[in-house]
Amino acid sequence: MKKVLQIFLISLFLTSCKGTEKDKEPGTDKTVFRYNESAGISTLDPAFVRGFEDFIAVSQVFSGLVSLNSKLEVVPSIADRWEISENGKEYTFYLRNDVYFHDNENFQGGKGRLVTADDVIYSFLRIIDPSTASSGKYVFQNIDRSELSKFRGMVKVDDFTIKIFLKEPQPSFIFQLSLPFCSIVPSEVIEKYGLDFGQHPVGTGPFMFKS
Repeated sequence: MKKVLQIFLISLFLTSCKGTEKDKEPGTDKTVFRYNESAGISTLDPAFVRGFEDFIAVSQVFSGLVSLNSKLEVVPSIADRWEISENGKEYTFYLRNDVYFHDNENFQGGKGRLVTADDVIYSFLRIIDPSTASSGKYVFQNIDRSELSKFRGMVKVDDFTIKIFLKEPQPSFIFQLSLPFCSIVPSEVIEKYGLDFGQHPVGTGPFMFKS
């Protein structure tokens, strides 16, 4: 828990200190936001973020079930609300029904599609998959992969509801779900680009990747 909070405190500090410049794009009324990252960004694939530079950039393109506000409180994001069982081992997330992936040629008609429970489970199983070598595997080290959860640690209740089962109560789990590793990604684009997804990121965050 302490480690998670430290990460977010530092990242928030870096975000507040980065230089910005706002002006108008020539010939349009669009406002341009410029962000200069002198250290460089190694990837825009949430599963493989390493440093704070990656963290900040990924957090602009992607979003997860939950996020943290300026007071480091867990707040809704793709999940509209959630419930935690009395024993602290079962989490039920109710997704919003108005969150869409950014437009991309790999979607039907090139239009971003609705995010569903299948996308959440796909994203989390991708992190857990040994072949992925994700930096965020530790977030799910406590999930219960017994018959209770169909050996996956999580189950789809309906298109906008999922349950995640833990082996032991873990108060920090809900905080860890706000880390960039746990961003929700589209299977179509992952399957198209594989390990090169970081060069072609598609998420649901406030900014859409162009080039």
